Parts: sequence; structure tokens; C-alpha cells
Amino acid sequence: MMSPSPIVMPLASPPSPPRHTPPSAPADHDADGQNTSIKPTSSSPVPDSSFKTYTPSQATTYAERRKGYSPNLYNYILDHHRATGGQNDVLLDVGCGPGTVTRDLAGEFDIVIGVDSGKEMINAANRFGGLTRSGKNIKYYVGEAEGVHEIDELRELRLVPGGVKGDRKRGIDLVTAGTAAHWFDMTKFWESMAKVVRPGGTVALWSLPSVHCHPSTPNIHLIQNILTSFRDDILKPYMLPPSLLNANMYRGIPLPWGLPSTAPFFDKKSFIHRIWDEPPATALDSHEKKHNSNVFSEEQDEEQKEIQFFSGSRRFTLAGFRALAVTMNSVTRWREAHPDLAETKEDVVYQLVERLRKALGRGEEDDLADIWIEAGMSTVLVMVKRNEVPFPT
Repeated sequence: MMSPSPIVMPLASPPSPPRHTPPSAPADHDADGQNTSIKPTSSSPVPDSSFKTYTPSQATTYAERRKGYSPNLYNYILDHHRATGGQNDVLLDVGCGPGTVTRDLAGEFDIVIGVDSGKEMINAANRFGGLTRSGKNIKYYVGEAEGVHEIDELRELRLVPGGVKGDRKRGIDLVTAGTAAHWFDMTKFWESMAKVVRPGGTVALWSLPSVHCHPSTPNIHLIQNILTSFRDDILKPYMLPPSLLNANMYRGIPLPWGLPSTAPFFDKKSFIHRIWDEPPATALDSHEKKHNSNVFSEEQDEEQKEIQFFSGSRRFTLAGFRALAVTMNSVTRWREAHPDLAETKEDVVYQLVERLRKALGRGEEDDLADIWIEAGMSTVLVMVKRNEVPFPT
């Protein structure tokens, strides 16, 4: 239920960004964007309760520091959804957190619903509000992504089985999960999706797993080594299996055709698994290290410095980076394990920022708000289409 980093720019609602032309597929993807190396598995992530137990202030801080995703990503999802027969009646955003994606996409749909298992996340989402394309209020509910078919309010709207008017229902056109799916029990999630996604509808799961320096960043190799070491050497012991699945760009995420209960309801042929801007040196799977993205290069020539990340890049300050880092789940777990060091000079975030400050040649007298890094995020997107098989009973 995490939301994205503030280093990418939010999209206003209703969305009206420039149209996006998808780039050519990376080496491990086919012409339709399918990852030919991904190996579906039946295992499911271990749920984490950190977000469920957020306090009101934590939820508000999370909402303020985790902004929206790139118009490129939203356009890619919406274009594929429509081009493959998807409608724009009902949007369901699961693991919605404070409603960031829900609000960003609300202007494209008539009925928009956000669901999150964290009560305070939903309270924060309700405070922000938001309107749909038809001028209706976004509806937010506390609930599990794996159990949306059991939410009573959705039954009343005839969006899930058991509505007041019988089994006849509209169903969901597009289901989204931004930086959240790795926390789901995917077996139960796909079973629920088979019951609520309308034939011809789409499930879109994506994440921005890691931050990378843009080639224009001063002292780029040292800066990137610091960021990579922060993840691999310091935070990795505090990452749960879902976090590792996320870091590995959703390689191995359980898919519906690997499960007997859901295989008949989803179209394997149209499946998409796209990865953008993953440096080979940071891939956790050594097999993937040979596949590079054109945003990265050993040579920092002027042409390379003009290349942009798919999900956008921008100049952000060390103060902003510090604010982002404290919302990371693995940082929360480190602080819980080291309460005496949390928010002191021995805190992992404080140490990280100090290393970055020194690598940029700045002193302690320099304000963190005046020290910047140009960076972007790697992006992974999984899209699954619901086939024409009727809803299961």
C-alpha cells in the first residue's frame, strides 16, 4: 500500500498530460512488452502490518511525502486498457494508501473506489477527497485487496457478487495497485479479481522500486554506490520477502494462470511485464545484469545527460530525500530494531544523508535544502487482462 517517491511529478485530476509513445522493449521483453524471463510462482508474500497500524500523523506524513506517478506511466496503462477493449466506467484502486493514485486517475472514470487495509490511510484519503469524471465523490473503504468481493458497499453498487439486485453486476473495468501488490497474498488476490473484474477489464500492478542518479548528477558513480550500499548492505536485512520481490522488479510474482482456481479467467497471451530504467549493476538477479536501459551509460556525454527516466526525473534536495527515506518500510523496521539510535546522528537515514553530503563536496554548514541530486526511479509494470469467461459463482 505504499505510494511512490516524491521525485516524480504528480498528475492533476482529470489527467491531461502529453500522450506517451512507449519506448522499444528491453532485451528481456518481447515486442508486446512481455518479459520472456519471468517465471510465475505459486508462493505468496508474507503480509506486513506496518501500514495497518499507522497513526493519524504517520498517515498524514506519508501522504505529504509520497506524491503521484509519472504521466508516462498513467498514459501507458490507460492506453493499453482502452486499446484492448477496456471501458472507463469503474476504477478500483487497491492498496490505495492515502488515495494518491485514486485521485490522479479519478478524472478518467465515472465511479472510483479506493480500498486499503489501513484505517488511518483511508481517513487520510477521505480528508483529501476527490471527484470522478462524472463529478461524484471518490469512495474509500477499509478492506483487504484480497477481499474486495466481500465489501458490502460494493455489493450495493452491483460491482461485486451478491448485490441487492442479484448476481447481475457491472464489475470493475480497471483495477490498479501502485507500489502495493508485493504485499498481497496473490493467490487470494487473483481469486478476488476473477470475481470483480469485468470481462475485458484490466488489472495493472506497478512499482518504482529504486532510486538512481541521473547521468548529469555530479560525482555520479560514488553517489550511486552510496545509494546501492544503503539498500543492499544496510536495509536488506530488514526487508521482508515482499520488499525483495519489489526490489527484483516483480520477477516471480504469482500470476493467475499459475493457479487452477483463476487460470480460466485471465488471458495469458496479452500479459505484459515491462521494466524501464533498471541499471544492470543493481539487478538482484545476476541473469538480468546484461540487460541495460538507455538512460544509463558508462560515458556521461552531453547527449546522455539529456535522456530522461520513463517515470520522470527531477532535481531534489537532500532534505527532500531524507523526508522520503523515513517513509520506507525497511527504515521503519530498522528504527524499531534500534529505538535508541532512531532519529539520532547514528540513525541510518542521518548517516546516509551525511555520506551523500560529503560525496557532493558540501560541508556541515551547508543547508540540506540547498544541496541537490538529479535522480529518477526504475519502473516495473505488470498488466493482466480479464478474458470473456463469465464471473465465477
